[in-house]
Amino acid sequence: MSIEPEARVSTADAAAKKKRKLIKRASGVVSVFFVAVVAPVVVILVTRQGATTTSAPSCDDPASLHLVRSISAAADNYLTEPNNGEVHLPALAIDRDPSTAWVEDGQQKYGEGTTITFTFATEADLQMICVVNGYAKSAKTFTENARARVWSVHTRGPAVESTLKDKPESDFDAYQKLRITTGPTSTVAMTIEVVRPPTGTIRYSDTALSEVLFFAR
Repeated sequence: MSIEPEARVSTADAAAKKKRKLIKRASGVVSVFFVAVVAPVVVILVTRQGATTTSAPSCDDPASLHLVRSISAAADNYLTEPNNGEVHLPALAIDRDPSTAWVEDGQQKYGEGTTITFTFATEADLQMICVVNGYAKSAKTFTENARARVWSVHTRGPAVESTLKDKPESDFDAYQKLRITTGPTSTVAMTIEVVRPPTGTIRYSDTALSEVLFFAR
């Protein structure tokens, strides 16, 4: 059905009035809306006038951060198992396989004070470090070996202590986020400050670190 010219004008006027009302309402606190602002690191959601929430990158969702891939690793020491000769080199902490691990040699109090150092091929704007703490080959190895409770993490500037919550046995291979100083760096040094002793039926006197992931922007 066609609309006469006069009717078209009336309809346009009604639409304009409705639009002005909506604009007027939106200028008050009554309105509820959200705007997603995608930044390199965080996503900001505006839920209502003057109220915002931030969603930071996590080990489960690194958002726009990228993985630093070209890395080498060295440590004060590492374990060679006396029974089978298996060697737990520092490089096993960055092989993308949580079932392998760097294990310190267990010569002194679960390796407290032992440092593992990672070197990037090129400087990276480091924003997050995620670790699989302990020996995550299985739930059994997780309970048989010690894991760090407190890491001292040196990226740039003074070192920062990062305390990790203990994981339930069922989450033995879960990633945890370390507290760090963010920014450009080409090396990361992680020192075992305090350990959680093993709790299994068999208990070894060494501390393990299964995997480390580095995220930059």
